[in-house]
Amino acid sequence: VVAGADALPTLPIPVLTHDGRLWVVAEDCRYVALDGCIITAKRGFQSDLASIPRLFWAIIASFELSLVAPIMHDLIYRSGGLVILPEGEVTPAGRVFNRKEADDLFLELMTRSKIAYWKRNVAYLAVRAFGQSSWREG
Repeated sequence: VVAGADALPTLPIPVLTHDGRLWVVAEDCRYVALDGCIITAKRGFQSDLASIPRLFWAIIASFELSLVAPIMHDLIYRSGGLVILPEGEVTPAGRVFNRKEADDLFLELMTRSKIAYWKRNVAYLAVRAFGQSSWREG
């Protein structure tokens, strides 16, 4: 039996504030990934959303790739794949992501958020090609 789209857990809608420079998670934001892993960006986590240079915002602005996709991607990247408190947590505890898995989760979230096919694929290819410098080794 194949579960329909209605059987998927709902996507979280992050509650954010802006401190004048970065977006700040105001309430814990929890995502149940398609593989069953649960990722939580904790209250206080900061993100610039998608790190798209302003020059390209006429094509894709940082806030056009959903809110949850860049927040979860930033959380995993910033921790070098090992998401731990205080900024976030993962269930099962000790789950470590490699960079490709983080990028694939970014694509998963953009797809589930119904971001236009071309935008999500351009963003995905950009993080695959240029994201290494932002990956923080644990």
